Amino acid sequence: MLKLLPLAILTALLKPAQAGLAHFEKTAYGDFSKKYNQAVSFYQSGEYQKAIALYNQILLLRLNPSDIHYNLGLAWLEEKNMDQAKKNFEMAVQFNLEDYEASMQLAHSLKRENHKEDAVDAYTKALEVNPELHEAHYDLALVMVDLKHFDKAHEHFAKALAISPDLYEAWNDWGILYDQEGRRDEARQCYLKSLNLRNDFFFAAYNLGLSYKNTREFQHALKYYKIAHELQPEHLETLVSLGTICNHLGKFETTIEYSSTLLARYPESIQGLYNLANARFGLGQNLDALNVYEMILEKKNDIPEIYNNMGIVALEMQKTDLAAAYYERALTLRPDYISALGNLGWARYLQGRISEAIQFTSQAVISRQNDPVLHYNLGLFYLEEGNLEQAIQNYSKASKTSPRDPSALKDLQSAMEFASNRDHFEEIIQKFFVESTEVSEGKQPNTEQ
Repeated sequence: MLKLLPLAILTALLKPAQAGLAHFEKTAYGDFSKKYNQAVSFYQSGEYQKAIALYNQILLLRLNPSDIHYNLGLAWLEEKNMDQAKKNFEMAVQFNLEDYEASMQLAHSLKRENHKEDAVDAYTKALEVNPELHEAHYDLALVMVDLKHFDKAHEHFAKALAISPDLYEAWNDWGILYDQEGRRDEARQCYLKSLNLRNDFFFAAYNLGLSYKNTREFQHALKYYKIAHELQPEHLETLVSLGTICNHLGKFETTIEYSSTLLARYPESIQGLYNLANARFGLGQNLDALNVYEMILEKKNDIPEIYNNMGIVALEMQKTDLAAAYYERALTLRPDYISALGNLGWARYLQGRISEAIQFTSQAVISRQNDPVLHYNLGLFYLEEGNLEQAIQNYSKASKTSPRDPSALKDLQSAMEFASNRDHFEEIIQKFFVESTEVSEGKQPNTEQ
């Protein structure tokens, strides 16, 4: 982030009554003061080209040119001529190595032009003259992050905040660095420090919500996203995250509220529609959910997650053939889509196509070898096929992760009513579920949030 010198400092630097003028009074050039004051006046009134012309005339007098080059650099910045500004700031530093303001402006210009290593040198020179420049430490920390010199970035964040502990933006940026390194506790402490210093600082609240969301601590995430939403009610990503989190927490009505607000402001938001569809499904409004998913496909028809979720909804509506078609479409778009492979395996089982059920579920297991649902399903499919050995192997694997799963038991008992090999089913129940005292109301497939 480019931080120009504060206006008060710029004004002071540009005032003609400066210590530097003592040098000018010793010269024989009587028109210097007039030219200098006129150049300053042009700059302050926004007539930057006129100021530049006069400063260049002053340079021809061959006086101490450091301040003139510095002011020329400022004027070229206003004219958005970065190359020329950089040249003048470089000259200012050459003529006065103690001019840390010129080193700072040079560093800013180099950073803008993406000359990061050179910017580091310029910031370092400014700090050699004035080690207490908190803004130099702060900017240097940001450059070090860009260069992936993270230890140095931490060092300069710490120095900047030791000098000026109230830099709420620096606390927030330091938190981002900690988050990127997976150091969540330190990151959240930084964000909280930032938010405590400035309770209307949106990004600190937003980053706290994001940090907790990334670790699936949804209650904490909801708390801080709500604060962010109060600060910026129409912020797109905040509204999306609020909808997603409320779906995870089963607060489907609240998701609908946030999604409606989002879609009123951003009607083309696919993520807003996605959250809305998932909330409708969570409330058991299956036809409405399908309709919203269809709205997404009208905007973008190549998202495999949409087809997978539509298959789950269709299966809940007992439309097995339709569900299978949706899963197949998802797999056409992404052949290694694990959830769709497992779901298609279950649909094929319900269609009585056991060998295909085994085929698709086995493909899913290759990438998700410790998924108990997939192994329970495979065990059931092998039982239906009469392969007791494979059934036992899969139930053993599933039982290690999720012992005596009541949903798996219910599936077994339902299948056993129509099975010719009841003895095999009873053996599996005796071996893996004998201690189970509870049977669930059935498996509820999860849409992908």
